[in-house]
Amino acid sequence: MKSKITIEMPATEAQRFAIYRMRYETYVEELGWNSRYADHNLRILSDPLDAHANLFGAFVDGRALATIRTNYGRNSDLTPYTLLYEIQDSDLNAIAVTSFFMVRTAYRRSRLALEMVQAAFELGRMDGIRSTFIDCEPALVNFYLKFGFRMHRDRIVHPDFGPGACMLLDTEDFPFTLALAG
Repeated sequence: MKSKITIEMPATEAQRFAIYRMRYETYVEELGWNSRYADHNLRILSDPLDAHANLFGAFVDGRALATIRTNYGRNSDLTPYTLLYEIQDSDLNAIAVTSFFMVRTAYRRSRLALEMVQAAFELGRMDGIRSTFIDCEPALVNFYLKFGFRMHRDRIVHPDFGPGACMLLDTEDFPFTLALAG
């Protein structure tokens, strides 16, 4: 019998560790990126923003299959992102930064990515978040456009992950774009 995939905010340290391990496997081992926050001994990737994040994981039998993180401007120090994205004048009470969104290779052509985005952004809307920003590799711009993101800055250089683009989503538009993507 096939185990059921659950999407939830981690309730245990084991679930958080599974997410951090998945980040490491995806960013460091699969993509070859080297973050200053990567712990090569434990094979995990976690940074200071995790302490105040809305962290979601998709799990089956304790293994993380997908993850997404949002940090609200009102309760996280987003200074590095406000500078990188040039959003210093934004109302921090109404914005979020989305990061570490990834899905394991075997599930990338499934609805799991859509379900992860839905979980994170619906919580954001309920919490009064009007806009969320995400950065990505240029090759992923079209992927994010399908979810309703639009280009905010077409060229940024992330200190850990290099060249990319910054995308913006107005969360009020999200239910409409979700219907289009589904």
